Amino acid sequence: MTDNNPWRTISSETIFENPWIKLVKDEVITPIGKPGSYTILEAKPFVIVVAIQDDQVVMIDQHRYPINRTTLEFPAGGIDGTENPLEAAKRELKEETGYEASDWEDVGQFYEIVSISRQPGHLFIARNLRNTQEHEMAEDGISGCRLVKIQDLENMIANGSIVDALTPAVLFKAQLHIRNNK
Repeated sequence: MTDNNPWRTISSETIFENPWIKLVKDEVITPIGKPGSYTILEAKPFVIVVAIQDDQVVMIDQHRYPINRTTLEFPAGGIDGTENPLEAAKRELKEETGYEASDWEDVGQFYEIVSISRQPGHLFIARNLRNTQEHEMAEDGISGCRLVKIQDLENMIANGSIVDALTPAVLFKAQLHIRNNK
């Protein structure tokens, strides 16, 4: 759905940039006609993988520096250079978990934090898994991967053990995709 934009951009300026993110400050006229500024986070597109084996999904334990906490998440990461989203999904799954999959479904594109970012994400479902025991996890704080029963993951979401918003959203979207494409 595309709407007519009620915001008017007067100017844009990059106020911070490193290899991973860029912050852009826009001077704007708000929808009610007042001048203001809006800072937007730009980052490269990313992929997230729901790898399913029977009634379980492959999850990673990753320490997240901003909240000083280890979280349970789906394998995910940035799309590098000229990679297409599927290539990136396959690479990220293997790098972070050691798993490969022979069946892949593209669930579609989404945006993670629409209030501050225009970073697109691509969701994939992977099936028919094979554990290669090859992975490169330590650099980004990934301490391990594990198979988690879907019901247990739902319970962790319900009881607050899962603290990030992306994991429940992705699980829900993947479940709807599977249910609607049987």
